Amino acid sequence: LYDWVTPSANYDETTRDLTLTFTVATELPEGVAGRLTDVTVSIPAASAVFRIAQGDVSGVEGVVAPAVIVTVENGNFVVNGSEVSSVDVYNIAGQRVASAAIQGETVIDGQNLAKGVYILKFNNNKTVKIVK
Repeated sequence: LYDWVTPSANYDETTRDLTLTFTVATELPEGVAGRLTDVTVSIPAASAVFRIAQGDVSGVEGVVAPAVIVTVENGNFVVNGSEVSSVDVYNIAGQRVASAAIQGETVIDGQNLAKGVYILKFNNNKTVKIVK
């Protein structure tokens, strides 16, 4: 990780939520308009790549990538995705345990599901693995 990015983590023992924060800790060096780095966060069942940018990063404005963000809050799956319209949730055994239509931020009831790894498959064939 570059010295201009400072990571921190907070674990809530009550909800068992882990929050990772990446802070841009310094000003841009003189003569540098912007900088960019990718950070990969991995756990045994999944990984995610986060792009961190500071200042004007030339050429990035023209790149459009559909994003789907999935989090677990109070035992439920919270999905944000503007490029998807539906999702199926599968347990590690491959059984479909939930389905939902996606409109903006969508909460999928997962409170009655056991803790473990779940695979969310979206209508655009994108999949996300998440640990509950």
